[in-house]
Amino acid sequence: DCRAGLIPLDRRIPEDPETVSRIAVQMARFRQEASEKVGDAAEEIEDTPQFVADLMRTVLDAEVGIVNWGTLREGRFSGDITRGDVDHLVRFDDQVVALEVTGSQLRSMAASSKTRERQGQRLIFSGYDPDANQVAGRPLKADETYRAATTEYLAAGGDGYFSGEGLKAQEWMMLKEMLLA
Repeated sequence: DCRAGLIPLDRRIPEDPETVSRIAVQMARFRQEASEKVGDAAEEIEDTPQFVADLMRTVLDAEVGIVNWGTLREGRFSGDITRGDVDHLVRFDDQVVALEVTGSQLRSMAASSKTRERQGQRLIFSGYDPDANQVAGRPLKADETYRAATTEYLAAGGDGYFSGEGLKAQEWMMLKEMLLA
């Protein structure tokens, strides 16, 4: 016979020395890895979410980079960049994928993004200016196909921007891996 129930953990329950020791070892490892320098920002990067969208577009050789606010935390990079800084920036590590989108899809995504009540569902674009209706400085054409870099979450239909049907990611890498490369 087995019964389940909540066991309140408070000061009345003594700490287990072995568990405390294991946690201390893991915390020391975490602090050591988090302090590892992985880069250097010669100039301050004030808008790290925009930086990530730009980097996605550049690394996957796409015309457009698209990331949702919910994937990232706001922050700044200045001087030494550590693994801990990257861990803090990326709230949800995800695959970065390259795929094809039409101009009409981009326009629709931008319009939908503006109406989202939840900040985390809004999009950050790189290479596409919805206000000017341009991709890489050229007028957006509704029927033209553009190479886009985005997260697998969005590409698979997360937040309702893509249908996820027929997704054929051409290339991919993990978001943190891209930032640490």
